[in-house]
Amino acid sequence: MVTTTKSRIIDEMLETFAELKKAGVVSKKQIAEFEALKSLEQKPIKSKAVHHQNRYQS
Repeated sequence: MVTTTKSRIIDEMLETFAELKKAGVVSKKQIAEFEALKSLEQKPIKSKAVHHQNRYQS
């Protein structure tokens, strides 16, 4: 696998979707939606912010 982003999860998702596309199990609409999602900016989540948010949600 060739890493193209800073996120291993995103790379795995891209590879999986490419294989599904090759197998013909996704629709043209799903392909268009996926392509739109790929162009979204990724912002890292700070662990303190997540901890604080989860702590006070109860």
